[in-house]
Amino acid sequence: MLDLEVCVDSVESAKAAAEGGADRLEVCSALALGGLTPTIGLISAIRRQLPDTRLMAMLRPRHGDFVYSIEELEVIQKDLFALRDAGANGFVFGAMNEQGGLAIDECREVVSASGGLPVTLHRAIDVCSDWRKAIDDAVKCGFGTILSSGQEPTANEGAGILKEMVEYAGENIIIMAGGGLTPVNIRHVAKISGCRWLHGSASIARAASEAFVQFPFGSADASNPIQVTDTDTTRLMKQAISDL
Repeated sequence: MLDLEVCVDSVESAKAAAEGGADRLEVCSALALGGLTPTIGLISAIRRQLPDTRLMAMLRPRHGDFVYSIEELEVIQKDLFALRDAGANGFVFGAMNEQGGLAIDECREVVSASGGLPVTLHRAIDVCSDWRKAIDDAVKCGFGTILSSGQEPTANEGAGILKEMVEYAGENIIIMAGGGLTPVNIRHVAKISGCRWLHGSASIARAASEAFVQFPFGSADASNPIQVTDTDTTRLMKQAISDL
């Protein structure tokens, strides 16, 4: 049986994913920005509600590229320790260099700081100039899993490259398919790619409250629908891969 990881950015979404049968949660803030480091309060609240659920905490201090300054890396490590103490079972992280490859020293430092907890390399690999070298470097850094869409906007489009990644990685590291997965395409992606782990938000749009939303507070439109994980969508995704 294949496993499903669901990314969430609220207690509501975490509970819905768990009820739908998710095998593991990636906990973030601001999924609309691709996922940023969650707050300590969010991890703590999810841990209280779901004491037996595996929680992988995102380590990403800002949106944009994955080339981090010394100061940003210090923040990342401090967040790691605090999130671990709050109940995280592992972490999701990736840092790149200016040449388009993994920043090996920085990645090693974060993996080492995890104290043996599993660390997933996130979709930074999808913008690396050489994914084969990136896989080799990820193994050297100590990552246990790589999340990828096969260097395409969605895993459905990148299923062929994901298959090559799985074959290249062998038993050295897990390749997890993610990016635009739905109940309609998840089975196809799993069969084509050979990935044993699949990743998605299993979300639906919920209209934002009209109360007090008169103008945006920042670059995002405050009137945009809110994406929340849906129990039925999670269940359908899990069922679609249950016999593979």
